[in-house]
Amino acid sequence: MRFFRTAGLALAIAILFIMGSCTGNNEPSAKQKTVTDPLPSWDTGATKKAITEYVKAVTTPGDAKFVEEDERIATFDNDGTCWNEKPMYIHAAAIVARFKEVMEKDPALVQKEPYRSVKNKDLGYFAKLYEQNDVLDLVGALMGVPFEGMTPEEFTAWNTNFLSTWKHPKYKVGYKGLIYQPMVELI
Repeated sequence: MRFFRTAGLALAIAILFIMGSCTGNNEPSAKQKTVTDPLPSWDTGATKKAITEYVKAVTTPGDAKFVEEDERIATFDNDGTCWNEKPMYIHAAAIVARFKEVMEKDPALVQKEPYRSVKNKDLGYFAKLYEQNDVLDLVGALMGVPFEGMTPEEFTAWNTNFLSTWKHPKYKVGYKGLIYQPMVELI
């Protein structure tokens, strides 16, 4: 069980790394830095105006709505807001891809869980696991299994390779091509 918790934690850290890259490689170019519009991909309208006016008010000392910098907190839902989550979360697609790789190497695994349910797309099995286990057990049971036995270096290499080769089934672009530019600008 300790391995599953450790593997689950490692995967959770990898997922956070992946999610963090939503804005990680979006350093503005010299051309972008000279643009006065902070939300260039947004349609001109009431929403864009309200956002820019609000940000100006809360960041302008002396304004009645001014908020000190260390008191400013913004919360954004990452998946579906910063990057595409359909037909499934990208990190879930990575886990499924790894399950498939492991099953190709050892076809006998499809006779046992959770491999059988992954192969058969048996969502009932996973729903039952969710109902019967705490989150850490679920993470270990689902996410840790296909990565079992990997060293941290192998795990990192696998994730790096997956991110550099994976393509969205519908849009045929990699992970970095699936960010929602308006949300990146907002953040």
